[in-house]
Amino acid sequence: MNYSLNLQNGGGLSSFVTPSLFSESGISMDKTLLYNSFYTTPQETPVRLLSSVIVDDTERLARLTLGDAIANAGLLGGQAYMGGITYATNFALDPYFIYFPSPTMTGALTMPSTAYVYINGVLTRTIELPPGQFTLQDLPLQAGAGNAQVVIRNPFGVQQTLMMPYYLSTSVLKTGLQQYSYSLGYVRENFGISNFDYTQPAVSMWHRYGLTDWLTPGFFFQSQPGLYSGGPELTLRLPVGQLGLNGAFSRSSAGSGVSGAVSYIWLAPSSISFGGLFQYTSPHFATLGLLPQYDRPLVEANLFAGIQLTERLSLTPSFIYNDFRDAGRSWVASVIGMLQLGHGLNLQINVSRSYSVATRTATDVYVALNWAFGSTIATAFHDSYMGEGVNVQRGLPLGPGYGYQVQAQTGPSPQGLAQFQYNGDYGYYEFDESNVGGHNLASLTLAGGLVAIGGNVFATRPIQDSYAVIRVPDVKG
Repeated sequence: MNYSLNLQNGGGLSSFVTPSLFSESGISMDKTLLYNSFYTTPQETPVRLLSSVIVDDTERLARLTLGDAIANAGLLGGQAYMGGITYATNFALDPYFIYFPSPTMTGALTMPSTAYVYINGVLTRTIELPPGQFTLQDLPLQAGAGNAQVVIRNPFGVQQTLMMPYYLSTSVLKTGLQQYSYSLGYVRENFGISNFDYTQPAVSMWHRYGLTDWLTPGFFFQSQPGLYSGGPELTLRLPVGQLGLNGAFSRSSAGSGVSGAVSYIWLAPSSISFGGLFQYTSPHFATLGLLPQYDRPLVEANLFAGIQLTERLSLTPSFIYNDFRDAGRSWVASVIGMLQLGHGLNLQINVSRSYSVATRTATDVYVALNWAFGSTIATAFHDSYMGEGVNVQRGLPLGPGYGYQVQAQTGPSPQGLAQFQYNGDYGYYEFDESNVGGHNLASLTLAGGLVAIGGNVFATRPIQDSYAVIRVPDVKG
């Protein structure tokens, strides 16, 4: 059982009130997990979140869920909460499985040798090779454009070098590999508000197939009484980047609707990266998660670029545009500049111009000097809208230890923040004290886990994933 108790008080440290609690619990037997989660606030009775029986198929890297699940239908199909049966791939069941195609290197050796694998000039792996033919695959490549170099050295010190420029796309699938999500049950509305608001019976399907190492087609289909939608998708790995094409048609009580999207991305961290997404959605296009009455952007565009001008200077321009059916238009154009001044010291400048129906046109300039030393980062900044301030923070370690953040800011709305975090052997603890616009707020969080395994009960920090008990002969505890 994981638990997280939060106490807040608007008057500071004197007395903590308004508690809220989140908890999740599970019983694991072999490959089956019985899971339940809920939360409660002072204004509401406890609200059930997810309740399900989960069975993992580690051979097929798939998961069967009986109960509450999120039905995934890709970019245009979106996501919907459903109660019923869901069967979907889960590549994370094998953390070492690489589902996207990666280049391979082959050769032949006359004596045992050692291969040193360099990715973009950095040594990433050392492999012992026996005499005979060899194949190096699933190398630890970085997404985008890069260069792989393998240096093979024999016992006498003689070496040969293999070079391979590549472009790695993590969205296409290996040839013959499938990715899918099938759900059958009832749509759950008002998730996080009501406990059992299951409405219409529905079906959701999404399937992708690695036709070749450079072409992955797919489709989605969703249906409930009075509504159906679906369409094809295509992901292509090109010699110069990755291209995605999506299309969909729907029919509901509000009428017919269509949606389409085109995306492109080219990643080259050492020089220039760029990409974008353009999507059109008609006023009455509908899916299980996007009903006709919901507002949606009729036109959506997202463009970005990353430009490495020199070894120390980089620019990142971007442009985001949305034209909502009900809320109207909004856009943000920005450029982020980053200059490395020395070891751990950099200067950041953000210039942005934005527009929305509510705020009209606004320009903001943000300048920050960041200094990283160890696990601590100190920042002095100026924001043309928010004012000047300083921020010092230390990251929380994975194991036992502490982290903190202290921030003070002047300007139209002066504010201050002090936060302390601690990872203990038996839990996680956090205290926050803030002042915004003259209003104080104190918050205390206590979180942890209780684990029953191997005939014992252990108190621990919150469990995020799998866990185990390791017994060492003749060593107690």
